[in-house]
Amino acid sequence: NRFLSLSSLLLGCLVLEIKPFEPADIHLVVPRQIDRSLAEQVVSDDFAREYAKRGPAYTGLWNGEAMFCAGIVILWKGVGEGWAYTSHLVNQHPCAFHRIIFRLFQLEIRHNKLHRIQFCIPKSNLISRNWAHHMGLHKESTMPKYGPDGSTWIRYVRFV
Repeated sequence: NRFLSLSSLLLGCLVLEIKPFEPADIHLVVPRQIDRSLAEQVVSDDFAREYAKRGPAYTGLWNGEAMFCAGIVILWKGVGEGWAYTSHLVNQHPCAFHRIIFRLFQLEIRHNKLHRIQFCIPKSNLISRNWAHHMGLHKESTMPKYGPDGSTWIRYVRFV
């Protein structure tokens, strides 16, 4: 059971509760300022239901407040696209966020036998792009006009 494996990761982090993602959890996250306009354009009940169906996902609660919803959409055998929807708590507790997300993704990469994990991040979001590097991803391509508003995004990838 993957979730039992996950629970052992939480022993030293008692204020951060991790639970399987449910579509309604998306409404618990108050997005960071940098993500608000994107959230208004993309995040919806349909988005949450689809992401919950297409791969493993989790919700993190910091002292009961939603810190993030994150997961991996399995595109096809061996390939996944990571996603994270985060609140201001990520800025306040970046090490805790990074540590748990890194471990969750490692667990799911092994469990789902992924050989490629990718993330798409708006070019303007330097904080998330820097985080991608800390997750062991590297820039694969620039995607002009990819965003819902026509903005340029960057694809990051890690080969396993």
